Amino acid sequence: VGFVLGIILSALTNNFADLIQDTFLIRERITAVQYTIWSLSAFSGLAMLLPVLMINERTFAIGRPSHIPLIPAIKNTFRNGNFKYYLISDFAYYTALSIISSGLLFFVTVLLGLPESDGGKFMGVMVLTSLLFYPLINWGAKKYGKKPFVLMAFAVLCLIFAAIYFLGKMPFAPDRAASSRPLAGESPASVRVSAPMRWPKARVRPARSPCQNGILPGTPVAGVTRTLSRVI
Repeated sequence: VGFVLGIILSALTNNFADLIQDTFLIRERITAVQYTIWSLSAFSGLAMLLPVLMINERTFAIGRPSHIPLIPAIKNTFRNGNFKYYLISDFAYYTALSIISSGLLFFVTVLLGLPESDGGKFMGVMVLTSLLFYPLINWGAKKYGKKPFVLMAFAVLCLIFAAIYFLGKMPFAPDRAASSRPLAGESPASVRVSAPMRWPKARVRPARSPCQNGILPGTPVAGVTRTLSRVI
């Protein structure tokens, strides 16, 4: 829930800037944007303090010092060929997705000629739409397997991203064209996020790599990367 709200709030930066500029009668647009970013940064810092202050880790985990040095542990992890393939594919996917998602404001303002405040609305639609597909994907991944769903999602995303070239050239209103892109794009994106997360829970076993324990190391890292890309 926090991840979803964070993406939506960060995407609404221009909308908040409009509100601040109109409410406090600020002349300079850049000043209103700066106030908005400062406010969101302060709110984000307070939100990050909540788990630090309120969660007692000893209740949910047992801490034990590691006897394996850092460098040998990393080397041992990368000896797993499957982990290397996963890491490369996950890095490539989220790099491409972040580049295109970060260009949403360009698509809205330049290609479609819409106000920049509409970018936050479309981002909110994308995120909320992706949530609707999670139950269906969890059911389908269990019945048909995760790999077919992920491959299908990649193929659909390629077609959707290629269609960005035609934004502003389609024979219907720009706002309708912009609305169709997030609705279509987040359905396969939700497949890519939720299907791999249906791994079994991790079990503590010594001298085994993260992938062998059922943990997806790329998932939290990719989530942070994607969140930062939205904010930047």
